[in-house]
Amino acid sequence: MLIIHRDNTYEKLTLPEACRNDFIGSIAEDKKGNMWFATEHGLLKYSDKKFKLFTKQEGLSANSVQSLLADYEDNLWAGTLGSGVNLFSGETFVSYNYRNGLSTENVTSIFTEPSGRTSYI
Repeated sequence: MLIIHRDNTYEKLTLPEACRNDFIGSIAEDKKGNMWFATEHGLLKYSDKKFKLFTKQEGLSANSVQSLLADYEDNLWAGTLGSGVNLFSGETFVSYNYRNGLSTENVTSIFTEPSGRTSYI
């Protein structure tokens, strides 16, 4: 169970069955107010009181998502355990890994510098 506090109200969320016992590694909110959760079974989106799970079947590079960042351009970055980082623009996933210059494929933290450039650790 999760509790979200927004606009001076509390909302109790029951996770979908597939993610109920998952560790949630990170939470992000995009500019549209969608909530995103990094779980062991994929990237979980909460919008309009419904959950949608994104997995490898939808183009994610791995199901074990560890970290999230909603950037200034309203892209979502999802760091995985063992498969680099994924950029989601709302339509498709683009994966970045060793071949694209990442020093590790275990992305446990993502942050944005004050300049707006996205960096990975």
